[in-house]
Amino acid sequence: MPLLCCIDLIVTLLKNCAGYGTSLSGTIPSEIGLCQNISYFDLEYTQVSGSIPVEMANLRSLSDLWLSEIELLTGTFPYSLANQTMLTSPGATIRINGTMLTGEVPDVLCPVEGLVFDCPPMCGCDCPCGSSTWTWTWNATDDGALADASISASPEAPGNAGI
Repeated sequence: MPLLCCIDLIVTLLKNCAGYGTSLSGTIPSEIGLCQNISYFDLEYTQVSGSIPVEMANLRSLSDLWLSEIELLTGTFPYSLANQTMLTSPGATIRINGTMLTGEVPDVLCPVEGLVFDCPPMCGCDCPCGSSTWTWTWNATDDGALADASISASPEAPGNAGI
C-alpha cells in the first residue's frame, strides 16, 4: 500500500492518540484523490484550513465524510464530490457544519439522512438560497427604558453558488 494511501489510517491514529479534535493543521492535499479506496474520511474538530480539494471526487468508495467544526475550512462543496462518490448511498454521512463553507449544497445530496450543514452560509435542500437583511431600530429614554422599536426585513436577490 503506497504511503500516501495510508492517510486515513494516519488521521485515525492521530485522533485516537491525541484525543478528539487534534491540532492537526494544514490543507487537505489534492493527492488524497490517489487513495481511491477510502470510504471513511474524518477530520472534524481539527485545524485544517483551505478548501475541499476536487480530487476527493476520485474517492469512489467514500460514504462517510466528517468535516464538521473546522473553522478554517472555506470555499464551496465540490459538485463532483457529490456525484462521483458513494455519498448519495443509503446510510451515507456528510457532516460539514461549523465550517466557513458557502454556496449551494448539491441537490443530489438532499435525500441523504446523514447530511448536516449550516444554513446560512450554505443553502440548498430545505434551506433557501439568498438571505434576508434584518434591520433593528430602537430608541431608549434617558433612564434606559425602551421608548420605541421597529424591525424590518428586505430579501436579497438569490444567487447562483456556481457549484
